[in-house]
Amino acid sequence: MLGDKLKIIEFNINGIIELNKQNDITLNNTKQNFKELKNHFSANYNEIVNDLALIINNLSENDKNDKNEEHEEHDESPASKINSLNLNWKQVYGATDGNEVKNIPYGGSYWRVKSEEVLDGPFICRILVEKINCNDTWHHGAGIIKYDQDIMEAYYNQSCLYLSSGHFTKPFYGGCQDEIHQKWENGNEIIIKRDYENDLWFGLNDEFSMIKSCKAEGQFRIVLGFLNISNKDDAFKLIQLKVLSK
Repeated sequence: MLGDKLKIIEFNINGIIELNKQNDITLNNTKQNFKELKNHFSANYNEIVNDLALIINNLSENDKNDKNEEHEEHDESPASKINSLNLNWKQVYGATDGNEVKNIPYGGSYWRVKSEEVLDGPFICRILVEKINCNDTWHHGAGIIKYDQDIMEAYYNQSCLYLSSGHFTKPFYGGCQDEIHQKWENGNEIIIKRDYENDLWFGLNDEFSMIKSCKAEGQFRIVLGFLNISNKDDAFKLIQLKVLSK
């Protein structure tokens, strides 16, 4: 009995679909077709509609389960696994508080903080600009520094940096390149990324429009440096540091 009903439903629904294809039938016309269907099968119309609803609901539930299974398989795939790392800066007395650093008066012309984590392989890092009062050249620099370097004053000689002025530094040399990119502003997120080919990329807010800086093989820490005369209430926060796993 149910098989006959389904054949009737299939016949009439196919007819409605075909009419839509041929005549671009509007929603009101489609409703009229169902009214005619109801009149034609008035004796068991409600029963047929209920059966149809059960079939559709069953198909929807199966489709939902399939999507959930696909999502779980995707989450479990090695390509989707990303490992979060320690966000703390190595302590500089008076400047660091966990993952936050504030500018303070410090001896010498320049000073810097480094991440506690040592990075060896592909990673992505984001640093939030909580407050910045000046983005002139060399007032701030974010990037990577050789992991075993403790130099404070001329930290830029062992680093590859994206400056708050929008400049990139010459890798592990200290000079400043001529090309200017985006300057840092309050609320920006500085993005530092090393890919699977050991290419280092910098960006601001948008990971999809980053610019390649240099080739950086080996072990590094994240570094954030300051010009000592910069405003002392500047503040930055390390908000993401993740190893990218294949």
